[in-house]
Amino acid sequence: MPRPFRLAQITDLHLRHHLPGGSSISARRSRLMPDLFAQALEALQSEQVDFLAVTGDLLDAPHYAIRGDDYHDYQLDLCHEEATRDYELLKSLLDVCGIPYAVLPGNHDWETPMWQVFPREPHVWEVEGHLIARFCDREHEGNVPRRFDRERKLFLQLLNGDSTLPQIHLQHYVVTPELNEGYPHTYLEGQELRDRAVRSGRVRLSLSGHYHAGTELTRVDDCCFAVGPAFAEFPHAYRIYEVHADGVELAETALLDRPSAAGRPVVFLDRDGTINTLPAYTTGPEEMELLPGAAAALRRLREAGYALVVISTQSCVGAGHVSREMLNAVNDQLQRLLWQEGAWLDAVYCSHGAGERAVHTRYASLEDAKPGPHYLHQAAKELGVALSHAWMVGDSAGDIGAARNADAKPILVRTGNGRRTEAHGCEAPVVDSLVEAVALILS
Repeated sequence: MPRPFRLAQITDLHLRHHLPGGSSISARRSRLMPDLFAQALEALQSEQVDFLAVTGDLLDAPHYAIRGDDYHDYQLDLCHEEATRDYELLKSLLDVCGIPYAVLPGNHDWETPMWQVFPREPHVWEVEGHLIARFCDREHEGNVPRRFDRERKLFLQLLNGDSTLPQIHLQHYVVTPELNEGYPHTYLEGQELRDRAVRSGRVRLSLSGHYHAGTELTRVDDCCFAVGPAFAEFPHAYRIYEVHADGVELAETALLDRPSAAGRPVVFLDRDGTINTLPAYTTGPEEMELLPGAAAALRRLREAGYALVVISTQSCVGAGHVSREMLNAVNDQLQRLLWQEGAWLDAVYCSHGAGERAVHTRYASLEDAKPGPHYLHQAAKELGVALSHAWMVGDSAGDIGAARNADAKPILVRTGNGRRTEAHGCEAPVVDSLVEAVALILS
């Protein structure tokens, strides 16, 4: 009996290394991706796979950079350089592993630097008696994925061509099932794409990414469809598909059995007035400025084994000063400044509600804002950090209250609004700055 064709899939890395910070969705562990991707590739080298498909969202490129917005100083040239270096990092890892591979862009990829690093051709590979085709589709109106122009022509040519080799189709977006609740993951013409592939009798396997939970194999006649789970999210899984003459088998491997920060002590931090000065609250990244000694203090905590998580009340979004995307840009600049001094944050969580100041009812809710413990508990769930060994450092009564409500130890700093908070009474240790707060924690 001939050996089955073995194809590995890794999808949705959302990697950032040279790009600052990480995904705005903290469950996507962008900064862990270089090491975890290297581990996955090393494991696949021993699995005797014939081909590796990396089905999109290699990076978590900032939307403001992809769009080229020049309203604020986003340092777009620097972003382009950072993204290019991250794609080069991924390519070097893939090339070293020695497995034939295909990469294709997702909606979080920046195609200009991506195609400067990875070759745009070919779109079809013949490997071990199989035709493997990639489709570099895009989102269109309303973020709905579509298959247009060259990609549709390639699709139809493959289904109607002369080759009788069994085909494997790769795309970032979902062909089937329909997964559009909350966000349009499935092609507008998904049913048509599925039916054409099945009727052709030529497509044995059609693989997608984009929908982070993934799906099991769905077989329709002789064609199987599947969506791989996001590698960026715990447990950081990859898949191997065995394509036999009479079907397809799926095996999934998780790299980690618990979140990367599981059990680690954690320091939660307010952002404005604690790590950086206050003007960044209502404007763009050019106003982001670290407080003296902040980066070095955070580096000391990381070296001592602490996870570092920002919990920030950003009612500036709900009050109409900035957009969520602008807030992401400001957080990216914060991370860039910290990274330049050898420090970085594990995650940043921000509430957006503005209560009575909200410009629209959608921004009125304060349910996830401090002094509530919402994001402290979410960080514990997503990152695995230990609240029993947690501190919270900030400059407001809300920071102190959030610490109390999550059973963390609070520290008030006199920077930012800290002196005003202290004047109104504060049942917590009070220090002059983050530098002194870190000294207290480490003591």
